[in-house]
Amino acid sequence: MKTKGDFAIAIQILLSCARNPETRICSSKLAEPVGVHASRIRTIVAKLVKAGILIAHEGRSGGVQLKRPAGKIDLEEVLRVVDPSPFIKIHETPKSSECPVGCGMAKVMKLVHSKVEDSARKSLRSFRLDDLLEVVSE
Repeated sequence: MKTKGDFAIAIQILLSCARNPETRICSSKLAEPVGVHASRIRTIVAKLVKAGILIAHEGRSGGVQLKRPAGKIDLEEVLRVVDPSPFIKIHETPKSSECPVGCGMAKVMKLVHSKVEDSARKSLRSFRLDDLLEVVSE
């Protein structure tokens, strides 16, 4: 699963907001513990705002907050927002009419991809932000 780290960063942003629900957190404060530039945080935040997961407040006392309760946000939604690409990239192989295995590889990989994708997304849907907040708070 290739997410360029945006998925983990998004989760850290959201957990920071969930931990301090009344506080507006600016991108520089979010960037520091993650160890990335604030502009990368803003790029991810923009996606989360557009999806209705975060709300952004502009100005001197601006920052971001969760738009919905932490218990209403699951990890599959977060992944879909920050990295909608499939979990497994299927390598296109040329069809070989002379090889019975080669002829069927596209169907085989499509089946495997579909099962893995469905299973992973189902698993991610079972994790809510408030569940993860409990783990972080332990």
